[in-house]
Amino acid sequence: MDLIDTYKSLCTEFYDLDKPEAPRAALEYYLDEIRNSAQPILEPMCGSGRFLIPVLEHGFDIDGTDASHEMLNSCRKRCLAKGLKPNLYYQKIQELTLPRDYGLIFIPSGSFGLITEHEDIAESLKRIYDCLMPGGKLMLELMTSYQIHLGEISEKREVIRNDSSKILLTATTCFDEMSRLQFIKCDYQNLENEKVTHEETECIKLRLYKTNEFSDLLRYTGFSDIEALTPYTKETATEQDDVVLFRCKKLIM
Repeated sequence: MDLIDTYKSLCTEFYDLDKPEAPRAALEYYLDEIRNSAQPILEPMCGSGRFLIPVLEHGFDIDGTDASHEMLNSCRKRCLAKGLKPNLYYQKIQELTLPRDYGLIFIPSGSFGLITEHEDIAESLKRIYDCLMPGGKLMLELMTSYQIHLGEISEKREVIRNDSSKILLTATTCFDEMSRLQFIKCDYQNLENEKVTHEETECIKLRLYKTNEFSDLLRYTGFSDIEALTPYTKETATEQDDVVLFRCKKLIM
């Protein structure tokens, strides 16, 4: 069994079969923002492209980055099948170095929470800020610690391929209240004729935030016009929101 800390082959395939398309409400929300933003657009942590690909299909100029070769390879294959040719970069978000600046950078689905170390969080926000045009916008979603269950929780899920073989996921989750880190151990098993032929284990950490805490981080980085919204609305987020969408701008000097 291989111990991994980024998305590898079984994890990537499970993800693509389990979440083949972006949620409609989220995609429409970001498309509306893109229509009212300068191009090009950047999606760091783009994964296998469930947001990036439909944005491309709508004719927008968008680049993507990710820290997983497997996710980027999946994205490239899916783009190739649709005749799309995006600029994709293998980069960690805290090491972003790109050849052009962007009018909008967006990170959906709580992915930014995968950056858990305080130094990496600060550096990631700085790199994002530096990649924006003056007046450019940042939008990202984060999970909060509201409604988090203490104690260990386990669940099993499976996806079925066209040839009837399966990938079984066993996920065990726990939350450390002191650090506000959620730990998720994901065991993947590839089943062919109900026999396990390959296994992977992925250990994920997610940082969960309080709304004011992350607003302060954005402000410290230099962002202005900071809004914390209930996802896909214009409503200010409340303490009962377990996901918050942050929207802010880079200052025009």
